[in-house]
Amino acid sequence: MNPFDNIESEVAAMLAKITPMTPEQARERDFNTFILPVLLEAGFDKRACKDDLLNSGMDSRNHAQRKAARECLDFLKDTGAIVALVGPRGTGKTSIAAQIVQKWAWADHLGYMAGKGVGRRRMVIYEKTTGLISKLKAMYADFGTIEMDRMERRLNALVKAELLILDELHEVSEDSKHKDRILTDIVDRRYAAQRDTILISNQTSKEFKATINPSIMSRMQEHGGVIPCEWASFREQTAA
Repeated sequence: MNPFDNIESEVAAMLAKITPMTPEQARERDFNTFILPVLLEAGFDKRACKDDLLNSGMDSRNHAQRKAARECLDFLKDTGAIVALVGPRGTGKTSIAAQIVQKWAWADHLGYMAGKGVGRRRMVIYEKTTGLISKLKAMYADFGTIEMDRMERRLNALVKAELLILDELHEVSEDSKHKDRILTDIVDRRYAAQRDTILISNQTSKEFKATINPSIMSRMQEHGGVIPCEWASFREQTAA
């Protein structure tokens, strides 16, 4: 007896035992397989990497988050836009940035599956500002006169990314000459290269505008804007 005689019936029997996935289960599978790795590779903490659709919630804060994400996306047109997400801690500003990256990742994935953008994946870098400053400040000793080649390589990598997200600007001392010099240098270079940047801070809009370098603020007024995230904290209050 040929061992392959019954293979079709055996395969059919195996397939019949497989429980079909719901659309939600299929999306969760694709999110974990294709989208989550993009977020983690960009540098996001896994806590911020929740599926925008399946974990969106229905209370007013979730609606406010999605509105802020849409406003932010409206600015990001590869023009060197600078967008600031500002407001109290716990309002999900980092999650808004992650939602934006998700939307790009889904678009890239669906384009790849349709054969329209073979292998395309937009490069995104997410950094905590304190970590970035500590990495670069030694290179900026005497304002960049020491380790110039190494500094340029690092800056070029930051400029190359199609989207750079700098979180927790408020954590860096306001009188830090390194913070002001480095942030201004990075943002100016990205603006000139028409690369978009998102800045995240727990400051109010007024505090942010008063402390950010005037050069950055001027460019933001031309391409970008400040988006207040002033709803109640997700960490401290029950959903309404």
